[in-house]
Amino acid sequence: MAELKIAVLSKRGRNRSGLNFSVSWAERKIVLFKSNLVYGPPDGPPKDSVAINETTTVEAHKVDGKEFAFRICTVVPAEELILNCDSNGERDDWITAIRNVANPPEVDPNKTQEELELEAEMTRKGTVTSHYALSP
Repeated sequence: MAELKIAVLSKRGRNRSGLNFSVSWAERKIVLFKSNLVYGPPDGPPKDSVAINETTTVEAHKVDGKEFAFRICTVVPAEELILNCDSNGERDDWITAIRNVANPPEVDPNKTQEELELEAEMTRKGTVTSHYALSP
């Protein structure tokens, strides 16, 4: 299975010590596939995964002073993952990629690859919300 997106990002973790919880951030290699996202140490194999499906939501989520963080939540199975990027653009690219896996856009078979790429870029920038916006 080919990966759709791959990067080393910071992952928010929780350390349990008695009754106290402390938050930690660690670099993890994140790999997005067509049905899941896997992660693990930057120089090792994946250690865990999150299913990406129609119950998945993903949104920008500033937390612990991390301005470029985003949160992935799934209902089935119930999971939450918080990741941090180096920039707004990188975060937005990850959010868009995960949303496209969770709810793939319908593709018009009559459109050229160039038209599809232009529409995707305009949608990502928020200048087009649907293909109807391109019509006069």
